[in-house]
Amino acid sequence: MQEVVNSLNEAIDDLAEGIMVKNPMSIYKPDKRGEGRMKIKPEYVDGLMDEFDLLIVGGYWGKGRRSRMLSHFLCPGEKPTVFQTLCRIGSGYTLKELYDLGLKLDKHWKVCKKNNPSAAILCGTEKPEVYIEPCNSVIIQAKAAEIVSSEMYKTNCTLRFPRIERIREDKEWYQCMTLAELNQLRFRASGKLASRHLHIQEDQPEKKKHKFVAKPKETIGVIDHFKSQNLSAVTKEMDRSYTAYFDRCADLGDPESIIQGTSLDTRALEFRFHGGRVVEELKEGISHVIVESERRTLDLKMLRRLYTKKFKIV
Repeated sequence: MQEVVNSLNEAIDDLAEGIMVKNPMSIYKPDKRGEGRMKIKPEYVDGLMDEFDLLIVGGYWGKGRRSRMLSHFLCPGEKPTVFQTLCRIGSGYTLKELYDLGLKLDKHWKVCKKNNPSAAILCGTEKPEVYIEPCNSVIIQAKAAEIVSSEMYKTNCTLRFPRIERIREDKEWYQCMTLAELNQLRFRASGKLASRHLHIQEDQPEKKKHKFVAKPKETIGVIDHFKSQNLSAVTKEMDRSYTAYFDRCADLGDPESIIQGTSLDTRALEFRFHGGRVVEELKEGISHVIVESERRTLDLKMLRRLYTKKFKIV
């Protein structure tokens, strides 16, 4: 474990993205995760990354489960009297957190025009669909992999893989990160935001792992009326042989109306192979009636009442 920690700390010092831990006996498979290989990045570990306190100044309407809600937010880096856009964030929150945030800001959103949405908000080429005056907004704590150059935002840079950590209820709207603080992070380590080493204490209790219940896989199968008959109820026993009637007649019980070439012909052969006896006439003494469609079930149940020995319908 300590060897992994040391390697990750070396990667942080070298401004690398992270490390790859793998089983030397594993085989690489394209487009496959796991398989004896695991990627470890500083942003996967709490406390190793610098964080951003950003003010929400714009929004974008969501799609799918997030439709009718603002799901992406435009966040700025601060300048003395105005706010410059920095990034667009649309992950890191739950649907409930997004819903609660929407209720809090709902009445303050305004439709954005082609120009800068407000005198206090300066945008690059990326314009929001709606905007909010800074004094009516909230500060979010965000985390990202690194700061990269971008002409889409007014700060001429943006965050790579940004995500919302939490809403800063303890801060006022004007207490967000300043442009000077942003530039300090940007130029300190070529935009890399991993600034601390990982230290593990041997007596440190492990965090309780969440147990994830795997969702049942959705299987693709054959439509019911194309499936072969389930003959599991017709089994061969040592002390008893079964006699079955296969309902291949257009008219129930009429041998002259037999339909040739149905799937029941094959089932009858299988039944004989396993030791069963097939009869061509529906009569007293049979143990099973095999049908191709459930449409005959009601008629057979009515007929079964007339028999002393009741047959099973399969």
